[in-house]
Amino acid sequence: MVADSLRTHEYHQPSFYHFNEDSLLLSQFIRERMTITVDTALCEFGAGCGVISYEIARKSQVGTLHLVEAQREFKDFLEANRKTYQLSQVEFSIEDIKNFKSSRLFDGLYFNPPYFFEDSSRPSGNLNREKCRRIKREAFEDWFIKAHELLKKDGDLFFCFREDVSIPADFRLVCQRETNGAILFHYKSY
Repeated sequence: MVADSLRTHEYHQPSFYHFNEDSLLLSQFIRERMTITVDTALCEFGAGCGVISYEIARKSQVGTLHLVEAQREFKDFLEANRKTYQLSQVEFSIEDIKNFKSSRLFDGLYFNPPYFFEDSSRPSGNLNREKCRRIKREAFEDWFIKAHELLKKDGDLFFCFREDVSIPADFRLVCQRETNGAILFHYKSY
């Protein structure tokens, strides 16, 4: 089923980055684990070209989606995908996650971060690809700090990673599922 989605859903994306099955699996995991209604506000960190959020918006009656992406190179692709799929409830910001501020708290927040820590993998020769593939451990931890600031009490946090990770005590684990070499995590905020 997910493989069919990869074939049938064409997303605008840059040559240096192509979404993979993990993005679709995370989108499906979120829709299975969370009740999404027209009153639901969701946020995605490291949105890339927006596949996870756009899949949620196309298959749910979500109220608001806010995507945050640091790389300016993704802006045109985010806009093109929003236009292609006519998703007016989607907003996005091109800025570092640490700098993102919102007047609202979100019901759910999710991300599919770079899979490799900078100190544990070989760098890419392409700077844009490098930003998509590798993350500093401190930056990864900052995502959780920011998520806690932006989530409602008992809000849902979802993410995908290639190894089991420990996260701040501000969250409790609800579920984790291993799939296709990655682990899907669902936490609740305190």
